[in-house]
Amino acid sequence: RSLANAARHRKAFWFESLWQFQQSLGAYGQFLNLTHLPISEFIDSSNDLTRVVASRSYNFKDQQTEKALQQVCTRHDIELELVDQAPLILAEQLPIDLAKLKSFTPFRKKIESSVSPRDPLPAPESLAPFSLQNSSELQTMGSPSLKLFPAGEKAALARLDHYLWRSKKALTYKETRNGMVEFDDSTKFSPYLAVGSLSPRKIYQELKKFESEIEANESTYWIYFELLWRDFFKYYSLKHGEKLFQLAGPKQTQLDWEVGLQRNRNWHKWTKGQTGQEFVDAN
Repeated sequence: RSLANAARHRKAFWFESLWQFQQSLGAYGQFLNLTHLPISEFIDSSNDLTRVVASRSYNFKDQQTEKALQQVCTRHDIELELVDQAPLILAEQLPIDLAKLKSFTPFRKKIESSVSPRDPLPAPESLAPFSLQNSSELQTMGSPSLKLFPAGEKAALARLDHYLWRSKKALTYKETRNGMVEFDDSTKFSPYLAVGSLSPRKIYQELKKFESEIEANESTYWIYFELLWRDFFKYYSLKHGEKLFQLAGPKQTQLDWEVGLQRNRNWHKWTKGQTGQEFVDAN
């Protein structure tokens, strides 16, 4: 994954997540080998690789990296396994044809009527020894200090435990989720989901346990509802690729853009938070 254009806080979160992951691997006698080389160059320079396991990609840029990975593995006769890790509902479970995916509500209703999320896999008891030389990249970089969003799996699980079991804020999620004042107005699971420190299947598993032991209401359902929204956009991205980032969008709609003085006035209002729309101005 390329972080070349990422802002410094996002980069810091990624690197601390990797640093924490490296600590977890250490308990298994493993280590994390980090490279800044393009994936094709890295594999070209690695003579003893026979198998590569990678997460399946959903956004356009990562799909280009995935294609490069497939090509270089084919060239070197290396076995490649792509694993679905990001969605709650795996691609092989989808009850609809991706080519017919259009809007969220039919997608959600089809999922809810015919598919149940799978349980997360347990952590392995042990791992085989690893032969490559350890990377010193993360050791020399150190662990960045991220007070608001501490990174890594331990922090992610602590956040999940706090939001469900300790604070029970899950019971009021639907009412507070759009708030921008209190930290617990929303789940704050997104950063951990984005880097893989927290699995949507783990969230769902804990959520169902919470509903069974504490209470199930519209707010607890709405957390599941949001996870389905997340899945929808991943598969929507998989379907439409780079069109999502084009001005005309997936539907290739030609819009009449404002020009001249009025455009400049509206742009100035937006940049200064003076549009008159409270939600827009507050952000």
